[in-house]
Amino acid sequence: MHFGSAFPIADPDTMEKAQKLVEVLTASLDTDDNTVRERETERQRRVQEENAALARGEECELARMLRQEEAAGIRSPQQATRSNAEHDQNAVDTATSAAMAINQASPVEDKAVTEPEHSLEVSTKRLVLKIQLPLVTSAGDIDAGVLNQVFELEVPGIYALKVLLPSPINEEQMTSKYDKKKMCLTVKMPLL
Repeated sequence: MHFGSAFPIADPDTMEKAQKLVEVLTASLDTDDNTVRERETERQRRVQEENAALARGEECELARMLRQEEAAGIRSPQQATRSNAEHDQNAVDTATSAAMAINQASPVEDKAVTEPEHSLEVSTKRLVLKIQLPLVTSAGDIDAGVLNQVFELEVPGIYALKVLLPSPINEEQMTSKYDKKKMCLTVKMPLL
């Protein structure tokens, strides 16, 4: 039994147009890949510059922000005499503000990447960061770490998060667990 072709044979002009379309699409994908690599290289360069500045004894970004707030009258010197509980909450608020400022200073151009919902619990012994990641299907997709007291999380193409930690942590004893059912990453960070 012989079946006729479901697709008619294309003429040379149509084939040439189709080939050009494939070339244009391929070039576009290559450009997108290069843009992603360039953004990552630039982010790494900024982190290295900040590390070098800290090594030279220069102020970190958070210290500069706090000094500018004091100079502008947003933060008063009396705030330094608050109780420990008030100080802890202020540190969390400052960390959130600083993380937002960091994200604004280095915006993610990819509109599909969002900052996930998260919360930071502060106690006298540890920090607990809970991050809602409803679009993550595997813990292997999550890239996270702490550098210069900034917790960074990235799920390529989906999420990006930076959280300034209010206190130094013991990175060797830091633990994390991703709960697939709750779609939540919990990171426990003992304080130094």
